[in-house]
Amino acid sequence: LDCLWAYQQAWSSTEPDIKHGSELLQAWQQLEMSMIDLDVVNTPKAPKDLKLNGHELCKALDIFPSRVVGDILNELLRWVWADLQRNTKQSLVEQARVIATERGII
Repeated sequence: LDCLWAYQQAWSSTEPDIKHGSELLQAWQQLEMSMIDLDVVNTPKAPKDLKLNGHELCKALDIFPSRVVGDILNELLRWVWADLQRNTKQSLVEQARVIATERGII
């Protein structure tokens, strides 16, 4: 994102229409502020970024490694996106139990 930001600043500075270049730069600054507010840098982007891995999930739910584990981790990732405070081992295990119970896995 830093590289993209630098590229956009350079591109905007070459804009022949100063007003349009200024508008582009302002839009990029607003985007940057929104990304900071959303804490995009620290947001888990894949199941591997969660505070619970597949082995820990299997142990917590007493299940064998399978595709189901990956499905649960993906669902946990979407659940964490709604509230980054949820990305703790304890809350992830609790939610995984809910998911597994709803699916009849445990």
